[in-house]
Amino acid sequence: MKVFVVFLAFMMVFVSFMCYSSDMARYADMQRMLKLAAEDCAAAGALASDPEAYGRGKLAIDEDEAIGMGFEVMDAAALMPLFRRGTLSMDMKIYDDEKGYEGCEAYGLAQGMPSVVCTLEYTGADIFRLPFLQLRSLSRTAAYSWDDRTSGMIRTKL
Repeated sequence: MKVFVVFLAFMMVFVSFMCYSSDMARYADMQRMLKLAAEDCAAAGALASDPEAYGRGKLAIDEDEAIGMGFEVMDAAALMPLFRRGTLSMDMKIYDDEKGYEGCEAYGLAQGMPSVVCTLEYTGADIFRLPFLQLRSLSRTAAYSWDDRTSGMIRTKL
């Protein structure tokens, strides 16, 4: 009987380790996919240049188009199996000649270069199955910036 009790104890510990290991793998996949989606949202938003402002000599990003493109990328990411159990939300900040560059230093961005910072947040059911671990939301932030010296875009890692 003692062997059976010890076997059950070991089995419960090993099953808990297996659950934790698979949940951590899913958590890492969710973080990676959320990061990629945030980078895509920021890049799509940064591509939405404002031709009218450019005609006036300013480097600006069309806010409505940038947010619309960001939502398209976010909606495509929300269809992934990892994110079906919850909701994705997006916060996009735009720094350019028209909106100003106040606060862009917090993201490591340079003044004078139009930039888009996109934060995606996933909120949903508990990711971990073990009762003593709880995580219901995760977020990732990515930034894209124009580089006026090369007329291209550079990615800023966050």
